[in-house]
Formats: sequence, structure tokens, C-alpha cells
Amino acid sequence: MAKQKKQYELVLDILLEASPEPVSREQFEAKLGVQLVASRLPSYLWDIKNKSKIPVESIKEGRKVIGWFISDPKPLVPVEKAEHDADGVHVTGKASV
Repeated sequence: MAKQKKQYELVLDILLEASPEPVSREQFEAKLGVQLVASRLPSYLWDIKNKSKIPVESIKEGRKVIGWFISDPKPLVPVEKAEHDADGVHVTGKASV
């Protein structure tokens, strides 16, 4: 049985598909239908920012948010720690952190 995607992953798929264009709440509701709980959309976007490390920015009209977009569609990949020998000399081709 295939693993079902989480809600924030469904929202992320829509943002990536539309990138770099903004996506409105109505577009999310049209594409996800009953799968989306509209009042939870901000928390799904928070999950994208914190779990996927993809920067999502909002577009505001006054104080009201009218859409969201991904400012940089490339996810931030964590740099692996480099291996060092006993003297602390860098021994692999990976960048140290």
C-alpha cells in the first residue's frame, strides 16, 4: 500500500507546480477540494517552511493575504559534515560545517 501524502505536501505540490507564479486560497480550494481544510492553510504553509526548508512568501493587499509563492524553488539541502583525520585535517571532498 502506497503511503498517503500529508496535507502540507499536497499544498507544496501545488506551489511547486505554479512556481514562480503566486497561488491564491481559491486556487488551493479548487485543486484540493474536500482534501483541504481552508482554515488550516497557514499551518500547512508553516510546515512547508519548517519541514521542507522551502521559503514561502505571502502577497498582501493591505493586511489581507491574497496569495503565496515560493521565492526560491530549490530546497535548502543540509551540508553533510566533513570527515577529518586525527589532526583535524579535512579528508573528504565535502564542505565542513
